Amino acid sequence: MSNCLYCNTSLNPGARFCKNCGKPAQSAGGTSQAQVSVTSISGTTRVALNATLFICAHHFANSLRTSLEAKGIRSLGIISDADAGRIQQKAKMALQTQRTKGLKYVCLIGDWDEVPPFVVPAPEGINDGDEFCRTDALYGSISDYDSEDIFTAIPDYPVGRIPSTNIDVVCATLMQSTELVDSEKLFLFGVSAYQWNEATETIVSTFLNSVDGTELIQEPESVFDIPTASVLSSPDWFEEDLRSRVQKSASTPHGIILFNVHGGADEPYWVGERDGDYPKIFEPGTVQSFNASTIVCEACYGGALGYDEPSVVEHFFANGGHTFVGSSTIAYGSPYSSICAADYIALYFLEALGQGKTTGEALNYAKLEVVTEDPLYDFIGQKTVLSFNLFGAPWHFRKKTRVAPTVRESTGPSGASLLDQIRNRRSPLIDSGNSPIDAIREQYRARLPEKSKQFLLDKAEALKTIRGFKDFDLIDNQVSEWGGALDDAILSFLSNENDSGYSLISEALGFKNAKKTMILLIDAQGNLKKTLTSKGM
Repeated sequence: MSNCLYCNTSLNPGARFCKNCGKPAQSAGGTSQAQVSVTSISGTTRVALNATLFICAHHFANSLRTSLEAKGIRSLGIISDADAGRIQQKAKMALQTQRTKGLKYVCLIGDWDEVPPFVVPAPEGINDGDEFCRTDALYGSISDYDSEDIFTAIPDYPVGRIPSTNIDVVCATLMQSTELVDSEKLFLFGVSAYQWNEATETIVSTFLNSVDGTELIQEPESVFDIPTASVLSSPDWFEEDLRSRVQKSASTPHGIILFNVHGGADEPYWVGERDGDYPKIFEPGTVQSFNASTIVCEACYGGALGYDEPSVVEHFFANGGHTFVGSSTIAYGSPYSSICAADYIALYFLEALGQGKTTGEALNYAKLEVVTEDPLYDFIGQKTVLSFNLFGAPWHFRKKTRVAPTVRESTGPSGASLLDQIRNRRSPLIDSGNSPIDAIREQYRARLPEKSKQFLLDKAEALKTIRGFKDFDLIDNQVSEWGGALDDAILSFLSNENDSGYSLISEALGFKNAKKTMILLIDAQGNLKKTLTSKGM
């Protein structure tokens, strides 16, 4: 029997995680407990590995170097330090010296304790309790982050993290083929909390170019096998329902699954919701073998590490997962087809994959779309950009199956449905060939107005203003249904050189009496433009 490399506790045969410290089960003798092997490396994978700067846990550097050299790989560098606090400084220096030497990707290996994410102040304007955002993206940024310029949080070089130091898990993730199959044909299903069904259906239908929409399944008893491209609605679906049916669906290699549910900072599982009912819908162990699949998760803390036990993300990679996108903090999205924020991350990430972009590029382009979604309410886009991270190798890509349009429109023609308007909004810049990301960022930056100004209204003025809104009744009803009260709402006036409007923030109690947040975006005439709700529990 071998002992854990981290705490020296005896490891049970076949264990994937240490029962004492919860770290991936890699023995002090160097023998990994995960039964994964890579026998050959494709040419495109070899090229990518040779163009990557690795930043890893100090204790893992020699193992990584030995494994790469055994496959004939000479990466551009491996950065590590016994003091995790120095890793970011060393990585920044290495990035600046490597920029002219063929660098294309940055790959982090290890958890948050071993390779800490950059911790930056959360943008002002939401005040949801998140003081900071944790982002890996700055490991790929040549310039320092500037809170006044959110484009500095979109990296020059795509960044991905493998949240493990199990050598077999790391090698399996790094060295499998970069070129995967058709994204659209391998979209398996979406899982949605009830109140976000409409938004989830919009994302899936838009990504799949499905005019007829998706199949919404609210009763688990009605299906034996989960139909392709369907949306499963929870709380009608429980974790046991998903567990009993997902094994066959997840056995399809390279499948894609979307989760639009709730997550929390204290527990590594996700829940659905309707009318105060929050059943568990997914946890580590719901799927035993992910078979090189991709998960895009909109939940609050869906991409968080640092729990007392292995997180969903760590379990995902320990059990054959390929690519994971998730948030390190509270995330926001719409209950309706007028999607926004985290919804855009999901939609545009998937669309960019369909256009042949690498996973790292795809997340960068999705963030660019979020930044320019609605500049007046940029504080929402900024937090979304800072909180979503990519897990997995950033150079993986899928076969190109669609062509980006050549015209971008902010709205559809008169009478067009919201779904049509969303489709018409797709950006031609996603298909910008080999243009460097800094040039593309400048194109996005150039069409934005000056930064919005925000003024908080006092309670008396806020209530008077709210009651004068054209959509007052609709706003009042939505806040009440959410469980909030207008008397306690926070109203801010926002303006920039092109536009003005209001953000109304209402708080209520959610799962286990945790605070949940609703944000209503209202134009200067008092029309309700968009509704966002937090995805936490």
